[in-house]
Amino acid sequence: MNHYTGNITPGKDIIFVFGSNPEGKHGAGSAKVALQKFGAKYGKGDGLHGQSYALITTEMRKGWPRITLEQITDNVRRLYEVARKMPDKRFMVAYRNQPDQRTLCGYTGAQMMKCFLSAGDIPDNIWFSEEWYNAITKYNQKVIAELIKVSKMPSEERIAYIKQSIAKSKMKNTINEDDENNEGPIQIGDNPDEFYRKLGAMPFKEFAEKIYNLKPNEK
Repeated sequence: MNHYTGNITPGKDIIFVFGSNPEGKHGAGSAKVALQKFGAKYGKGDGLHGQSYALITTEMRKGWPRITLEQITDNVRRLYEVARKMPDKRFMVAYRNQPDQRTLCGYTGAQMMKCFLSAGDIPDNIWFSEEWYNAITKYNQKVIAELIKVSKMPSEERIAYIKQSIAKSKMKNTINEDDENNEGPIQIGDNPDEFYRKLGAMPFKEFAEKIYNLKPNEK
């Protein structure tokens, strides 16, 4: 995972990735920087413009529903597809907030980081801020430590631990806190006993990817 230090400056190989809205009202934060320095277009809220990439994360139109974390993850997935087609460019993600700090879109840094982590393999030419890199690395290490502990448990003990963890919302990637049905990327479904039984019997690597969308060897 690549990262940069300090502010992003324009360059021939630089694409400035910033949080946007469908109407392209780039009036504050990194969106304003993108408009002033990286060729973003006012009124263009999505995709490549100049040396910028507008990533839709918020909705500003009155009466329209909020952009969900699932939608943001899908938008990040499209960003990754674009980045893979442009290997000669460095896509610099402008977020620098800490996990507990809210962005202008209303979500915390931790929630936004998980959108980027859940969108699939991160292309080599995606660059995160030093602040995000440090936070993600620390998060991954905690996740891996927990997964190793759980993987060593007998099946029945693992099932009980998973149930307790979900109930306490410790497994943040399993349960989407903003979902009214309290269901995230993993759907428990109509047969909870079967769901837990399958998780309890999974090999470590499959279990890790299922719960956290994270490969155990990632650092």
